[in-house]
Amino acid sequence: STWEGVTVSNDRVSQLNLYNKNLSGRLPAVLGDLTELTYLYMGNDDITDSIPKEIGKLTKLQTLQIRNTQIKYIPEEIGQLSELIYFYLYYNDTVAIPNTLSNLDKVTYFYVYGNELTELPASIGDMESLFYLQAHTNKLTSLPENLFNAQTLQYLYVQSNNINSIPALIENLNQLQVLNLSFNPIASFPEELGNMTSLAQVYLESMELTEVPSFIFNLSNLNTLRSEEHTSELSHVAISY
Repeated sequence: STWEGVTVSNDRVSQLNLYNKNLSGRLPAVLGDLTELTYLYMGNDDITDSIPKEIGKLTKLQTLQIRNTQIKYIPEEIGQLSELIYFYLYYNDTVAIPNTLSNLDKVTYFYVYGNELTELPASIGDMESLFYLQAHTNKLTSLPENLFNAQTLQYLYVQSNNINSIPALIENLNQLQVLNLSFNPIASFPEELGNMTSLAQVYLESMELTEVPSFIFNLSNLNTLRSEEHTSELSHVAISY
């Protein structure tokens, strides 16, 4: 293609990069006509309101990346993007993610940080390939119980929210390697957290804790712990503070 940011394959647009193109206003419904699109990237502009529901026609889309816009709403039709692997929606004004997104069995990377979210999709744990969840810097007050069904989840970043408790169900995340809960008003943890032997890194900075629970030090694969009390690379032979 001779158009900047446009990739054409077999006379059809397959990739579209609209980042930093000075766009403004609402996205047009004709976006849904690009049915061979596998990659869509936009942001750093004045796009407002919502993604058009016609995006549900982009059933070959594998990467959706939207950042630094004023988009508030995501249509339920997002749940029709059955080939989607990378869902990157960060540093926008987005207030909610529709529950239909949990229909997407191939989504592996789910980045929704830096928005205005007060909750995550209630059935987010039904996403069968969810590996990496970045939901920090929002307005979350809790995590949905269903999240703890996510058997493939290995990275969970929910720092800088308003979460005040973590349920015992967290122990069900038996593949989790990195847990970042920093900058949340959490005062205590369930003892079940001590059963999460897959954890390698735990971040507990600027919380309401009076001390780090002793059972955290029993995690056999833990190599990094950060909190006010302890900021260390840990060894189970010798712990230095």
